[in-house]
Amino acid sequence: MSDHSDEFISDFMSDHMSDHKSIEPWETMDDCPTTVSFKPIPLNHMEFLVVSDRDRSIHSRNKGLGQPDILFYKYNIYSKQWTADMPFPAHFPQFTGIAMDQQNNELYFLSATSLTKINVNTQQTSVIKESHGIGDLGKEPAMIYIHDQLHIVGGDKNKYHYIYNTKTLEIELIHQFVAFSSGFSSHSLIYLQSTQTLLLMGGYDDHERGWMGGSVDTIFIYSINDKKWAQSRSKLPTALYRYAYTLSNDGGLLVLIGGNPSSPNSDVIYVMDLKEMEFAKSQIKFPVLTGYSKVHAVTLCRDEKDEYLVSGFVRDCSLLFGINIPLDVVQLIGLWIQEHFVYSISEGGKMWRIKLNDLLSVESVYDVINHELISGFQIYKENLMINDHNQL
Repeated sequence: MSDHSDEFISDFMSDHMSDHKSIEPWETMDDCPTTVSFKPIPLNHMEFLVVSDRDRSIHSRNKGLGQPDILFYKYNIYSKQWTADMPFPAHFPQFTGIAMDQQNNELYFLSATSLTKINVNTQQTSVIKESHGIGDLGKEPAMIYIHDQLHIVGGDKNKYHYIYNTKTLEIELIHQFVAFSSGFSSHSLIYLQSTQTLLLMGGYDDHERGWMGGSVDTIFIYSINDKKWAQSRSKLPTALYRYAYTLSNDGGLLVLIGGNPSSPNSDVIYVMDLKEMEFAKSQIKFPVLTGYSKVHAVTLCRDEKDEYLVSGFVRDCSLLFGINIPLDVVQLIGLWIQEHFVYSISEGGKMWRIKLNDLLSVESVYDVINHELISGFQIYKENLMINDHNQL
């Protein structure tokens, strides 16, 4: 990028290291009409989808928020309204994991025995495989869809990584995480498209179904192209599970929100620089939750047309004043001028929103090796501990 871009980025970082005065707190939104056990799924720039957990949605009905027979709800960020979009199909299995094929708007549901697919647009339901052969993974595995493949990792009865090919219907065992006793759950599996990697962060080591188990601070990195896992030298600033996460609009920063309320840092929000593998503490605190509630987050932009308006305005100014503004700077301005909002939802249905840029206002950086708070942005170079499968 040009020198102009470097100066612009420097100014932008200075803005984000500003004081509390310009930062707005979380805004309380209308409660979600169901219990939320899974991460919300963005459908477009104005809507996201929340899948109901039938086992727990009776809690929502008792609160007067909704009915347990609705499979998923949609939320429109402009109207600020929830819409019941689809009832549970007849004989629909109790599922433990979901994943979304964003390109085809298809949801995959994993149960203890079967794999089911639903087209969000047509609401057509089809059983992909009545017996997937993986077995019962237990509660809270992580599942993500990438290029016709379902990556299935963990579960409180599972310490393996499987890949299920949705075209060939074949299952491949990729890896065993021997660092965990019998299974692990409540972790995050994060897809980084720019590097074609997966991050496995935090979670709960379900030793003998909870006995002698506990939350963990480890980070594992998976190369999609090489099909290999490596354990990172970096660790989370504290052991976390059941936390929410979301990526910045450029994919360079990862925001970790809340976590298990038994943790002393449950109201702390961390911002992770994915290039430097470095953590900073946000100036914003997360609303305190009671009980062992899981939290989720999704980021949407208020108006995707803003980028085009900015592009036209900057080009007009460059012609008017005779200044040649590089294209990469125009694109960066277009990204930053958009209002990206983070919507965070607790398992019980409480929902808040905040501007993403406010969350990115940091007060200090966390040295993930020495576990000390340091000022400024100290450069930390990531080194991977490349181990064979028997050592992870």
